[in-house]
Amino acid sequence: MPDRQASQNNQTKSKPAHCVDYQSKSDCLEFTKSLYTNLSSTISQKLLPSDFEQINHMAGLSLRTGEVQYWANNATGSNGSVLAIDSGSLNINIDTSSVDIVKGLKSVDAPYKVRPAIANVRKGPSTADDIIMKLKQSESVIVEAQVYDSEWYLTSVNGIVVGYMHEITIVPDEQGSQKGISDNEVKPGNLTHISSCQTIENTIKLASGEEDQVSNLICKNNSGWSFF
Repeated sequence: MPDRQASQNNQTKSKPAHCVDYQSKSDCLEFTKSLYTNLSSTISQKLLPSDFEQINHMAGLSLRTGEVQYWANNATGSNGSVLAIDSGSLNINIDTSSVDIVKGLKSVDAPYKVRPAIANVRKGPSTADDIIMKLKQSESVIVEAQVYDSEWYLTSVNGIVVGYMHEITIVPDEQGSQKGISDNEVKPGNLTHISSCQTIENTIKLASGEEDQVSNLICKNNSGWSFF
């Protein structure tokens, strides 16, 4: 137990202060990216990084508590509010067109991490298949499916299927939920995730008096946030 607690404390310390209420730093950064994309050009050009840090921090709090959060940046004069509203669930299709879908591929949907310094990701479940990409140690992947009675797994990164990895190259992510192999066979076009969704309502006011309101639907599963 002490070791697990120490690990959790180290993970918290590794995140920027404004990201501590997010499950991961990548979730926090994805929300920032969405803001840059969706705010009006006038507002986004005038907001400073410290404004986005305030927004991100309050968005994380609202996602965790479900309550509206208010922020104000004394350095820039900007202020606003963020509210996360539970919006049910959404079934998201996963694109498998870039890899070979073999027979006997059973759905898993569980988070893993890369084990060696460099791991090969292949087009098919064999060392004879082409290497599509390489991943570095501790990078996160989702095991979408396992080739039945095999040591090969179909994996995705950020909701995109990238290819097959051998079991010696990945280990379960203890921070995620493990579902295990199921009886659901994966076929081209039927690989999906059920994601829990939130609507993020964001109001921003600059010191000049300019205002902007943005509403984003975001859905989360083991692969992270998806914005719609």
